[in-house]
Amino acid sequence: MQDIEKIYHKFLNGECSRQEAEQLLDYFRTQKGDDAMVRFIAAAMEKTISPDERLPAPAFSFSENLNRLMQQVKPVPKAKVRLFSWWYAAAAAILLLAFGAYFYKPFSGKLSSKKQLSLVRPITPGTNKATLTLANGSKVELNSAKEGIQVKDDNISYNDGTKIGAKSTMLTLTTPRGGKYQVQLSDGTNVWLNAASSLTYPSSFDGPNRTVTILGEAYFSVAPNGDKPFKVISKGQEISVLGTDFNVSAYESDATIKTTLVKGAVLVSAKNTPGTQQRKGVRLLPGEQSQLSASGALTKQKADITASTAWKEGIFYFDNTPFTELMKQLSRWYDIEVVYHKNIPTDSFSGSLDRNVSLQTVLDFLDESGIVFKVDGRKLLIN
Repeated sequence: MQDIEKIYHKFLNGECSRQEAEQLLDYFRTQKGDDAMVRFIAAAMEKTISPDERLPAPAFSFSENLNRLMQQVKPVPKAKVRLFSWWYAAAAAILLLAFGAYFYKPFSGKLSSKKQLSLVRPITPGTNKATLTLANGSKVELNSAKEGIQVKDDNISYNDGTKIGAKSTMLTLTTPRGGKYQVQLSDGTNVWLNAASSLTYPSSFDGPNRTVTILGEAYFSVAPNGDKPFKVISKGQEISVLGTDFNVSAYESDATIKTTLVKGAVLVSAKNTPGTQQRKGVRLLPGEQSQLSASGALTKQKADITASTAWKEGIFYFDNTPFTELMKQLSRWYDIEVVYHKNIPTDSFSGSLDRNVSLQTVLDFLDESGIVFKVDGRKLLIN
């Protein structure tokens, strides 16, 4: 309890780390932390709000008190519409829980609906999780304590040198929903896989090209080799590079394949079906994105590199993102099923949020939009 109280005081002074804020939030979500939460917040409110400002409980505004308390410890970030930085996210989530208990409990003798929802087993964010499939079909469950694997001289090991003890000419690295992983290919190319994705590649590149296949989303940092082009095959698309950094989003459920170039240059082409005329590809420069539609139309436009690569940096980043797209990202990362009971919301969201927070923290903010959420096991019900 003393440690939690110390962290809470650091939180009020804007000095706690992200890990400490998450620890505080997790503690407050337990039944044991309920009384402590009421006491801590009550003491803070006594110091920050004068007697004249204290309103009757039913009229007390979460947003007003959040602003009062937050202004004491850290400036409110600007240009964030509905989602905020990890620090503000943790602060608001703690206060959402706190005010729910502080103002509902004295009148009803029970926790608010938000607090009751939080006491259900929390849905945690994704972690390092992947399976390596060998050419003979056998599978190796990779260590979640490791961040990635590497292939050197046909030998497979973790990035820290620990040997896996498997050999194969062809390999497929697969991340489930709620997983991510990284691999260094035999040529030195690094690939980061997002959730629900797979990469198929050889243990060594012996032919004239270095060819891999991606399904889902991945970030590539390709090792330069002017004599051996690097090719990425995805559903209906082929990317040719020599040495560059780019992101590919090619989920089976998405109608559009998006390729975003960070540095270098790539040539993106639509794969030809037998008997059709050769299609002209588009060459991308840094800061550009190609989009390949289901009909085979290939276009390019200016890219938002931050939005396209934020997942690799551990961030949710939204810029006027439709609600349905946001839900797709949450479903993959938290391994949940999103179920719409009525009309699908048309809201759009902007801002950023750390991907290491629990699903409940994200929902605390989305709840401010007026959309009603309910968690049932691993289903997120949208009413």
